[in-house]
Amino acid sequence: MTTFQIMAIASMGTFLALTMLAAGTGRLGRVPGLIWILIWSTGIVAVLFPGWTTTIANSVGIHRGADLLLYIVVIIMTAGFFSMYLRLRQVRREFTLLVRKIAIMEGRSMTGEEEDGGNV
Repeated sequence: MTTFQIMAIASMGTFLALTMLAAGTGRLGRVPGLIWILIWSTGIVAVLFPGWTTTIANSVGIHRGADLLLYIVVIIMTAGFFSMYLRLRQVRREFTLLVRKIAIMEGRSMTGEEEDGGNV
């Protein structure tokens, strides 16, 4: 086993343990937790048995296993960034609606429509 394999397996093993802890305590949802556990486990297997990635890559028309892994990572990261973008847009929209609601409430209290003494 090479130094790289030892370091990579130790790193991914640590992330796997942290993911399992987060999923077990409820800080990470079940589905995202399972996905991350699958990702870390697959990474460990790929580092332990690099020939398998080449075999899989060859079966789909890619010559090197490292290239296959790179393509998969790029696709997953692009999907993740897109998902984060959509979530950020949703949060911004919710924030805008909340700010509008507060502004309307404050506007009403300033015109005397509410009898709460100007408190929101």
